[in-house]
Amino acid sequence: MQFTPKRKKSGGDIYTEKTACPIMIDLPHKEESRHCIECFRCVNPQAKGGLYMRLRHPGEEIEKIRSHNPGLAEIWFFFLGTGIALGGFLWLVLPQFQIWRQQIGAWMVNKEWWWVLESGPSWLMVVEPERREVFYWLDFMMIVGFMLGFMVLLASILFATTYASSYLSKKLSSTSESISIRFKELGYQYAPVAMVSLIIGLGAKLFDLLKEIGLSSNMVSNTKVFLFAIGMIWSLWLAHKILQTQGVNLSRRWLAMLPGAVGSLAVGYSWWVAIF
Repeated sequence: MQFTPKRKKSGGDIYTEKTACPIMIDLPHKEESRHCIECFRCVNPQAKGGLYMRLRHPGEEIEKIRSHNPGLAEIWFFFLGTGIALGGFLWLVLPQFQIWRQQIGAWMVNKEWWWVLESGPSWLMVVEPERREVFYWLDFMMIVGFMLGFMVLLASILFATTYASSYLSKKLSSTSESISIRFKELGYQYAPVAMVSLIIGLGAKLFDLLKEIGLSSNMVSNTKVFLFAIGMIWSLWLAHKILQTQGVNLSRRWLAMLPGAVGSLAVGYSWWVAIF
């Protein structure tokens, strides 16, 4: 849903103290939904002005992101959040992680850095000897380092694919927007993939509940695959709609969508290795 002006004025979001809105949105100019706290103070069905509530299809604001003030901070959240969620799973399943842990641990012991084999504070890492789960400083450094490293790696891949899409959009488009503007808009194509990644990565307990109602492990895994497939298809759809607003002709739009598809596939392959 979205709160929309009854008498809309052009010019984008404007802020003023002369408004009923507690966060000073000039109501006739309201474009974005990100700052609205939905207090309903601006909604009066009998009034000719103010806002009214309307239903919209999911993703509409991103499809028209050019009109809704795209921000680089949100794009970097998509890129980095997806990578850190994946890194939190991959260190558990990749044999390379254990190999690196053994090699680095042996190197530190040879240096007589014995403190790396001591457990740290319980507020920082797992220290539960009664459950036979005790992390040492070596574990802490390796896990955090691996997660941050994978975050940077995946963010670099998504940055490169988004830049490639932006470059192709510039070459194939009839409009004059710069590559940086197109990058800021096309980064939002990864919103569904990023959000599904965070749900799968950080919502493990959510999927455990499905087993409590009788679903098998295979059915739960298939549910995750289904969700991620929807996210990938939705990301491709968003790329299609954003490139349309950037003036890329339909017959050549698929070419500018290819790098974005590669980025989504990179995320999908990583999740497949991690849990599917």
